[in-house]
Amino acid sequence: MPAAHVEAISRLGSLSPVQGITRSNLIVGRPSSEDAKKGHRYVPEADISIQNVDAGHAWANALRLARYLNVEVRVDFEWPQKTDAAHPGEKGRLSWGP
Repeated sequence: MPAAHVEAISRLGSLSPVQGITRSNLIVGRPSSEDAKKGHRYVPEADISIQNVDAGHAWANALRLARYLNVEVRVDFEWPQKTDAAHPGEKGRLSWGP
């Protein structure tokens, strides 16, 4: 998610239009309190903090930005070695391109 947002900000020129497109919860800068900080990861390249989400939401958010910007997105991933994983230990790829 950090890379997708940094790219979107770069292409659109500022954070403001990105905030209108993304479904990610963003905080401008670093969270000021421990309570606000929970679940957010600071991205110094964009001076924003993005709330952590599960893989499904992360893909949906990245795909939304890619479609809006009309750019290719590719995510390589690996399922954990857990019996309840859909495909334990296997690798996969999600991609979209104009």
